[in-house]
Amino acid sequence: MVAKSSKIVLKCSGSPESTITMCKKLDLDFVISRTSNSTTVEYNNTKHLFSDNPISKREIILQKQVKKEIMNSIEGLSEKTKNLMNTVKPTVYFRFHKSMYEINNHGEYFEFENTYEVDITKAYYQTAFNLGFISEKFFEKCLNLRKSWRLRLLGSIATKKHIEIYENGQLVDIQVKENPLLNTVWRTITAEVDECMNYCCNTIYDDFLMYWVDGIYFQEKENHTDLNRKIVSSIMHQFGYDCSVEKKDKIIAVNIDNQVRVYVYKDNKQQKLFSVPKKQVKKYLCDVSEI
Repeated sequence: MVAKSSKIVLKCSGSPESTITMCKKLDLDFVISRTSNSTTVEYNNTKHLFSDNPISKREIILQKQVKKEIMNSIEGLSEKTKNLMNTVKPTVYFRFHKSMYEINNHGEYFEFENTYEVDITKAYYQTAFNLGFISEKFFEKCLNLRKSWRLRLLGSIATKKHIEIYENGQLVDIQVKENPLLNTVWRTITAEVDECMNYCCNTIYDDFLMYWVDGIYFQEKENHTDLNRKIVSSIMHQFGYDCSVEKKDKIIAVNIDNQVRVYVYKDNKQQKLFSVPKKQVKKYLCDVSEI
């Protein structure tokens, strides 16, 4: 039996479209694989890799390691984690107070003072460790990675690969490849963070402004110096998280051409900018009846 020769991988710049067009015109057999980070065009035993943000060989090795780490953990997961996986809810990632949707006219704005941001420290990695998906050793290893690598690494377990198969230049099949188990793990991790953030929102409802992924913004309760900060920090600690607290100069929500934007100011400078979805969807809002 003749062993298959290994494929040559060529890293290419620019768009893959010209290569795809050439393959079609020459009636070649070729395969296009697309992910959120890259596109590969494979023909004549050669892979042409196109990516605006190329992944290094070490990152590829780390991605394989994190998947192996998680797969090895599955049998020993706690009943709590297994239940979370079996009942996982869609992750929303953000939520705005309903007042943000009451800014209806161009130029109208709300200004909030005595505002704070509380962030979960390394939210997704801490959750993966808390739920038993990764070991303490691997957890510590990940925390020492550069930030850009760390942000991509854990999310890579949920990568979907969209594959187009061509024969004689004609499309003959489309496939979507993913690992259902790893996808469930990722959704369980993000949903657990979401659960914590929503718990915080509902608990300080009157003073809550918004949350985005793993950071919540709110006003301190009137006539109190740190009550809301203590409440939010305590909830995060109950969920097994460390957190950081930062005071803001102010937060302004303003309608500009019928798009509500939220500006966060720190040290007399604009620090962050968020856009409020135009469509008022119930799941994005804090509803007092949910408390």
